[in-house]
Amino acid sequence: QSIIVSLADRCSAPAFVPHVTVYTCARTQEQRELAVMAGLARRCRIFSMQRLGLSCKGFLTQALFASLQEDTATIELSQLLHAGVPQPSNYRLEPHLSLLYQNISVTDREVLAQDIQIPLLKINFDELWAVAIPDQLMTLDDLDGWQNLLILPSLKVTSRASRSML
Repeated sequence: QSIIVSLADRCSAPAFVPHVTVYTCARTQEQRELAVMAGLARRCRIFSMQRLGLSCKGFLTQALFASLQEDTATIELSQLLHAGVPQPSNYRLEPHLSLLYQNISVTDREVLAQDIQIPLLKINFDELWAVAIPDQLMTLDDLDGWQNLLILPSLKVTSRASRSML
């Protein structure tokens, strides 16, 4: 969390809760996707993911991020969500821990990637969140449309290092 806050201050960007996105889908009127997630959370255990390298892309929500090693728990959770929601998406699991939400130049992203040191080799995720987000995330103002719909603890919570986001 401290790295995210530090980068947010440095780049005039918003701070946010550390998370990994395991699935995205459209919201339905009946919000059946939330029931699917709540059912899965009852079986979901805390999972740890191995940190790989730092990367950056030209997307607002992926300006700077730590790539994470796929593991069986996140793959299974993503597949179960895909199979269980009423309107599945084409979402492809690419586990990563976002560190900065900001539109910045390629040069600035690369400098930040060289400057940042992440001490953790393994990151624990102990909650499942369902979050409604706008259809497009192009500007910082678009981030204001995020809405937490559901927050569920995983089984055997031991620490709150980070969170998983639907």
